[in-house]
Amino acid sequence: MKGLLNKKSKWRFFWLGATFVILGLVVFFGQENLNYKRKLLKSQESEKRLFREIANLKNLLKEKEVLLENQPKLNRWEIEELKRKGLKDPVSEIIADLKRRKELIPYKAVLGGKMYFCEVYVLSPRWVLASFEDGHIMGKMLLRYSVGNNGRISWCVIDSYLY
Repeated sequence: MKGLLNKKSKWRFFWLGATFVILGLVVFFGQENLNYKRKLLKSQESEKRLFREIANLKNLLKEKEVLLENQPKLNRWEIEELKRKGLKDPVSEIIADLKRRKELIPYKAVLGGKMYFCEVYVLSPRWVLASFEDGHIMGKMLLRYSVGNNGRISWCVIDSYLY
């Protein structure tokens, strides 16, 4: 009888141990499931935020495209005149030349930034409107330019301001 009780006790301990192991696994996987759900909710919120940012950027891009479509453009004979003076692609070359001339910006950068031209609009065969910034402060300026017969572009700052 004693051997039988020992055998029953061993089985009881086995089943009791197995029950604790199973309960531990249920608790562990339940906790993992909760952690997964929290991470999923967090990533869904991030996804929604990113989709809102994408929508805002698309709207901003549309606004910029409308501005570009409606900006003043040089007419055909103005472009031909600039080509005769040595510019192959007048508008692109004028913009590129100005962007290389950061020294024309009459304001010093702040907080370790560097001034650069961010938006340039060729208004006419003489005038350019440009926005500039350093990441901290921004401004606009009106410039006069002229193109020599060798295609060299000269610049003169007419007015500028920070905003």
